[in-house]
Amino acid sequence: MRHSILASAAAAALLLGLATTATADVERGGCGQLRDPGDRTCYGAIDSRGPWVALHIERRRGHDWARATGMISDRGRLWLEVSHDGRTQRVDVTRAPDDGSSGQSMLSTKAVYDGPGYQVRACGNNANGSHRTCTRWH
Repeated sequence: MRHSILASAAAAALLLGLATTATADVERGGCGQLRDPGDRTCYGAIDSRGPWVALHIERRRGHDWARATGMISDRGRLWLEVSHDGRTQRVDVTRAPDDGSSGQSMLSTKAVYDGPGYQVRACGNNANGSHRTCTRWH
């Protein structure tokens, strides 16, 4: 099982364009091949023991909007963290199913406003909240 998790992490690292090792906790960088055509910018993060997530920033009506994508293990979660006026909250928490078919699911959140005064990052974790992984703040 550990071998398959490390293999999945290594594959995701190649897609994200990140360098990672089995002992690394979280590697952060760009999205590599996972960048969407509409992205103004994109950040990625991968945990060799858990999820990988990407934060996609696109421009709409003159403002930044953010959404998260990620490869999340069964019963794990993907969400956006939004910080504004000194408060941080989780937005659009999405849970991966536990259907037993693959062990991992590709998830996506809805887009949220990320204008002046707001900061946002994408986060995910494994089942039971283990191995939380977040991108850098934008």
